Amino acid sequence: MSSESLLRGLHLIDVHCHLNGSIPPEAIAQLVAEKSLLPGNEDLASFRLPTDMTSFSIHDFFPLFSSFIYRLTSSASSVTFATLSTLRYFANCGCMYIELRTTPRAVPENGMTRRGYVEAVKAGFSAFEAEQGEGRAMLAKLILSIDRRHTKEVAEEVVDLAVEHRGWVVGVDLCGDPTEGDSREFVGAFGRAKREGLGVTVHLGELPSQLESQADDLLLQPDRLGHATFLSPETTTYILKQKLPIEICKTATSIEEHHLGWALEHDLPVLLCTDDPLIFHSPPSTEYSLALSQCQPPRLEKLYEIVVQGTRALFCNDEEREWVRGKLRGWRKGLSE
Repeated sequence: MSSESLLRGLHLIDVHCHLNGSIPPEAIAQLVAEKSLLPGNEDLASFRLPTDMTSFSIHDFFPLFSSFIYRLTSSASSVTFATLSTLRYFANCGCMYIELRTTPRAVPENGMTRRGYVEAVKAGFSAFEAEQGEGRAMLAKLILSIDRRHTKEVAEEVVDLAVEHRGWVVGVDLCGDPTEGDSREFVGAFGRAKREGLGVTVHLGELPSQLESQADDLLLQPDRLGHATFLSPETTTYILKQKLPIEICKTATSIEEHHLGWALEHDLPVLLCTDDPLIFHSPPSTEYSLALSQCQPPRLEKLYEIVVQGTRALFCNDEEREWVRGKLRGWRKGLSE
């Protein structure tokens, strides 16, 4: 039986999904149809996302957003539409809990401030919750990201917004091109976020050339690490000592290079995630299927243990965490019936 078949019915969790990298293709097509009619946007109609990811590098990755995707979500209405479409996508994929993340963007020419961006995202969440009604199938939270290229002032503004919306917003993230910026600039902002009870996650170890800067990233005192693929000996020691949870996005990195087995061997909490399914063409079930295939023979009980252990690292409150675990227990019980 295939891994995909074995996974049928499992309630999925994804805590490392970027909003602008997760918009489903049909929503992208609708946004392109609308935005390409605006003056100066005619080129959007002919833009195509890459379909062959075998030679895809991080230096190809970020320009996709600045040259294409961000232009589609450059107004409050388009941000709300993209958010609602993305939440529907993850719910339809079988997710029961997600922590969507996004970097608040100001687009002055369209009258959108960073605050307005966050409010537009919230409108998408509210619309999704209204569609679910009382029979909630998926619990969705938000993480606000700080780009490595941001100034201290922008970082503080993002933390202000996260604190203001605390509860619905559950954490802050450091993201962006790892060859840019200086994470030491954000120690104050991330420290304040932690004092306010927000979770902290940091993209780390995405490139083998950036090992020296990892000590600076760890000054932000992360509660979780995103990717953590390439690690210096010092970072490895720190992770093992702190038992830091790792958000593993196998499709977004070289599967051969990824260290899921290493993390599990050292009893580190692991969360199986997608990163950017729009770019990498990998739904949540694929990430779980890849993880299951590493269990030889494929064992659902082992995967269940991995997922349950990972729930310790969710940024939600204890009541919500127990709801998630209850759904998982229900799935496990169904296997034996």
